[in-house]
Amino acid sequence: MGGNAAVSAVLGGMIAMASAFAYAWRALRPPRQAGADARKAFQAQVAGEGYKFAVTLLLFAGVFKGYEQLAALPLFLAYAATVVVYWMALLRQQ
Repeated sequence: MGGNAAVSAVLGGMIAMASAFAYAWRALRPPRQAGADARKAFQAQVAGEGYKFAVTLLLFAGVFKGYEQLAALPLFLAYAATVVVYWMALLRQQ
């Protein structure tokens, strides 16, 4: 039981990190033109959030389908903890 919970927790943290990477990859790409305006920057952020949401859903679905000994509570707790730590780090920088 403990090993499955640990693997599930690691998977939850990895899902959170992969979704953050997908957001950064899409939202923070350099603009194609030199004078990118605020509307394009906003659209890039919205697209990044869409990528993040899609990656999160796909990875959760893949884990639930592919890992038979999944422990759901550690998976979700580790996911939530990773997201909270990420936001706390961002808030602390300001």
